[in-house]
Amino acid sequence: VIAYNNQNTIGQMLQSLSKTGIRHVQIAHGPSTDRTLEVIDDFVCDNPWMDIDVVDVPKIQAGSYGFDDARNASIDGLEKDFSWVLWLDTDEFIVGSFMPYLRNNAFDSMAIHQHHFTCDPRGGPTQIDRPARLIRTDRNMKFCGKIHEHAEIGGVNGGPGYSYLLPHGDIFHTGYQNEAVRKERFLRNLPFLEWDRAVNPDRDLTKFLWLRDLVHMMRFALQEQNHPKAMELAMEAVSHYNEHWKQIMKFGNGATAGFEYCSEARKVLGLGTPVANTIELGDGRRMTFSGLIEHPDELTRLVEWVLNPECEKDRKARGL
Repeated sequence: VIAYNNQNTIGQMLQSLSKTGIRHVQIAHGPSTDRTLEVIDDFVCDNPWMDIDVVDVPKIQAGSYGFDDARNASIDGLEKDFSWVLWLDTDEFIVGSFMPYLRNNAFDSMAIHQHHFTCDPRGGPTQIDRPARLIRTDRNMKFCGKIHEHAEIGGVNGGPGYSYLLPHGDIFHTGYQNEAVRKERFLRNLPFLEWDRAVNPDRDLTKFLWLRDLVHMMRFALQEQNHPKAMELAMEAVSHYNEHWKQIMKFGNGATAGFEYCSEARKVLGLGTPVANTIELGDGRRMTFSGLIEHPDELTRLVEWVLNPECEKDRKARGL
């Protein structure tokens, strides 16, 4: 866990860990000015079976100390005594148990269903930024990314190894209660994403996140009726998408989500031809995407992105 001025949320998070059967927690704690440390001490007094270590770290600030730095400090040294590490934010809490899945298995890491209170519940489209939350300590994983950090093997774009999305257990994120809070968090995180682009220029995930954030900034400019700024951001978003669509399509529903973000920017610029396409697969699943295309190749690659895995699955099933 990493913590800084989280007196209002860290107690609920710790209580949820206690219910899962976790007995050791290591917290990388920045120089809080509120009662965060007192809340931790009170929890320890009420839950003496829990072992909590607090490691002092610098304040997380864009350009000097990133979320990856703090997260790596939070797992430092745990490989000596533990086989698995779960990482969680202080404005999250976990419901349900994943312990049965930690018995001997072949996985390097495991993901857990995440629910943001202002987003769709389980069953919605695959999340783009869903990192592995349970990681083995003997795989030499380190967190990469000054913001939206992920545990990866071998550095940036290394991935979490052979990973599995658990059918049980859920993480609930309470940090985005409404649009005003979301915008405040966005403006806080933007300098970190710009920093991450500078220090990790080849990070694939950041390619998608930058497209998304360009469109968010474009929306804010439109809300403020700053149309020249909105046009400038829209042009940058379209250019970024055209240059990095291969990386953007790598993540979950990044192909359709990236296309839709780019289409929103094209609409502002008055570009593109409207398309809407629904593909119904043999098992009854339907995949729909719509937006604005500037070249037929865009539609071709979207259809291939949907169909290639299904065709490959069918070929394997028939032994071909």
